[in-house]
Amino acid sequence: MKAPLPATTLLLLSLLAGAGCSGSQDFEGECKRDSDCQSYQRCDTRDYRCICASDEACAPGEFCNASGSCQTKTSCLSNDDCTGQGVCDVFSGECIGPSACSDDVQCDIGQICEQGVCRLGCRETSDCDLMQKEICLDGQCRQGMCDGNPYCPFGQVCDLDSHLCTQPVEPHCLTGCSPTCELCGEDTSVGPCQNPANVCVRQDGETYCWVYCEGDEQCPAGYQCVPTTVSWSPLCESDSDCSDAPDPNDRVINVCDGTSGGQVVGRCRLNKQPCFNDADCYPFETHCQEGQCVFASHCRPPGGCN
Repeated sequence: MKAPLPATTLLLLSLLAGAGCSGSQDFEGECKRDSDCQSYQRCDTRDYRCICASDEACAPGEFCNASGSCQTKTSCLSNDDCTGQGVCDVFSGECIGPSACSDDVQCDIGQICEQGVCRLGCRETSDCDLMQKEICLDGQCRQGMCDGNPYCPFGQVCDLDSHLCTQPVEPHCLTGCSPTCELCGEDTSVGPCQNPANVCVRQDGETYCWVYCEGDEQCPAGYQCVPTTVSWSPLCESDSDCSDAPDPNDRVINVCDGTSGGQVVGRCRLNKQPCFNDADCYPFETHCQEGQCVFASHCRPPGGCN
């Protein structure tokens, strides 16, 4: 027969058992773990309460906020917050119909917002399809018209009165420097090209005009306003004719280069020297720019007419 437990041992076991029962009876939370909660909920172990884990746990028209509480939707942040084909108006924070608007930016290209609805039209050219070279004219986007030279084919200019691309009135050097305008004749001074500011240039045995400009916007489409450098050498029949430079910026090499075809008359060969100030250049309307004597700027295609 086993000896009975001491009285102190029995008392300790009784206290431990009592403590366990008392703790179980005092727990008042909804959950101890996520599995104790309903679908789309989780257990907040700070206060043992079931809270929402996603919008699916909330009633229609509500969303699960950062605190785990279902909150009534009073605004939208993106189109995903709207039902059906509704879109989110970020200005008012409300879901609106797909054709409704409160600002032009909510409409497609070629449309503007009028009286809360997107309608065909424009307020400025940026409202139109620039890839199709459309311009805004009389409140409508139009193709085949221009609002500046970049809208025109190469070598043409935009008539801002008719908004149509036309051939420039003044003669211009076109692709490859071919003379497509009236030749300016044997006189290669600055006068024959309709405007004294234009310059007549001879190249490849032909002559044509460079048109004066002060900026690219004055040139036809595909042209740039490029400074024109000046270099002039005297006529000669022999090397002895090439002793003095006509310009202190040009040093004549005592060689007379004959023209093609075996002609006697030629031009003295020059050794171009950089200029340091306007005094190093010709006295007639030239100035020193980046070490070169510049006559003026003229419209030329990039990489051509040099």
